[in-house]
Amino acid sequence: MQITKESKALLNDVVKVQIQKDDYLPGFENKVKKYSKTVDVKGFRKGMVPVGMVKKMYGDGILAEEINALIDQSLDKFIKENNIKMLGRPIPSESQEQIDLKWQENKDYTFEFEIGYQPEITLNLANMFSKNMN
Repeated sequence: MQITKESKALLNDVVKVQIQKDDYLPGFENKVKKYSKTVDVKGFRKGMVPVGMVKKMYGDGILAEEINALIDQSLDKFIKENNIKMLGRPIPSESQEQIDLKWQENKDYTFEFEIGYQPEITLNLANMFSKNMN
């Protein structure tokens, strides 16, 4: 996984998160196995649903869940490591094209997020109080 930051404006930057299939594939496979043991599919005993069927039925959703969790963890870690003082949370970039996550494709993905920085504010309260006291 690779995270890069590009300057966009004075108080805004774009953060790109590149996820390789090696980053999400092990977690995806583990979640599919867990789902196969808990999912209730007509015609199969509970806990005995084949992994292939779970992938066909729920694979795209499980993949989206896994990638979303990876992105969230990696962005939080990047923000903390770089001591970024943000205003709100990262939001998907408007220039980001729609990505269809398909579990069969096993490809790398790139996601772009815009972050806004907290502006520096300096208040000189000493002058304000001295004027009111006179």
